[in-house]
Amino acid sequence: MTGTMATLYRLLDIGFWDDPDLEDYSLEEKAFYLMLFSNRKTTDNLCGIYELSYKDMMHYTNLSRERVVALVQLWQDIGKIIYDPKLKEMCVKNFVRRNYHGSPSQLISIINGLMKVKNREYITKISLEGVTDPLILDLFKGNSISIKIGKQPIPKIYRLETDCSVNVETYKSDDDDDELELPFNPESEIEPEAKETTETVETPTASFKLEMFEQFWELYDKKTDKSACQKLFLKLSNEKIEKIMAHIIKYVKNTPDKKFRKNPKTYLRNESWNDEIIIGSTNGTSNKGKRALKLSDLEASREQSGFN
Repeated sequence: MTGTMATLYRLLDIGFWDDPDLEDYSLEEKAFYLMLFSNRKTTDNLCGIYELSYKDMMHYTNLSRERVVALVQLWQDIGKIIYDPKLKEMCVKNFVRRNYHGSPSQLISIINGLMKVKNREYITKISLEGVTDPLILDLFKGNSISIKIGKQPIPKIYRLETDCSVNVETYKSDDDDDELELPFNPESEIEPEAKETTETVETPTASFKLEMFEQFWELYDKKTDKSACQKLFLKLSNEKIEKIMAHIIKYVKNTPDKKFRKNPKTYLRNESWNDEIIIGSTNGTSNKGKRALKLSDLEASREQSGFN
C-alpha cells in the first residue's frame, strides 16, 4: 500500500504561483495546468504521459468542451504539454521535475508509466531540467538501474532502450548457473527488489511517513509538542494516515480559532480522525441541530472531486 499512497499525494512547490513562466496567465489557466499534475489519471503513473480525454478534463474542471480545448491548445503553444486527442494521451513535460522527490515508489511509478506510453516519441520530450537524482538520470540516459522495495530475493534491473521501450531483466550473480526470468505485468503494482551495488535504495516506508507527518504538521497548524506528535504519527498504519489526511482538511477549516482545536498530540492519541465534524460551528465546538459530516462523506467528496 505504501507505493500506492506515495502516488496519491502531490507536494505542491509554493514557487508554482510565482513561476515567471506562469505569471502572465489567469487563475483559470494556471488551475487547469495544475490539474494536469494532480488528476486521478496520474495515480499510478508519475512519468507525466498518461491517458486523458477531453471528457475527463471537463469533469475535473467543470469547464465546457470548447474552453477545455482552448486551454489545451494554450499550454501546447507555450510548450508545456503535448496532447494527442486521437490517442487521448497527455504529455506534461515538467511532470517528473515537479513530482519526483527521490522516493523509490515514485521511481517505480515512473517506470510503470513509461511502459504504458502509446506514443513512444513523447518519452523523449520529458524535461529533466533541475533533476539531480542519479537513478532517474541514469534511467533516462539508458543506463541499467535496480531498486530495492520490500524483501524480494531476486532484484529486477530496468533499462530504457533507444527505442524508448523499457527492458526488464532479473539480477544474476556470478554464482548463478542460469539467469532467472520473472514475468512482468506493467498493469500491476511493481515490486522490484534490491540491487547489490552502491546504488541500492533503502525501503521508503520511514521516509514516506516522515514526509506525510510534515504535511500533517503544516495542515493541522497548531504547533505544540512536535517531537511527541512525530513519534505517535510514525507508529500509525498507512491506512490511518490516509484517513487523517482526509479528515484534518475539514476539521481545521471548521475550527479556525486554534484555541478550540485539539492539541495535535491529543488528536493523534485519541484517534480523533474517527470523530464526526459538526458543520457550521464558529468556535470549533459542536452546535446542536447542525448537520454532522462523517469521514465517509469526506472521502466520497474527495473521490468525486478527483483530487485524491
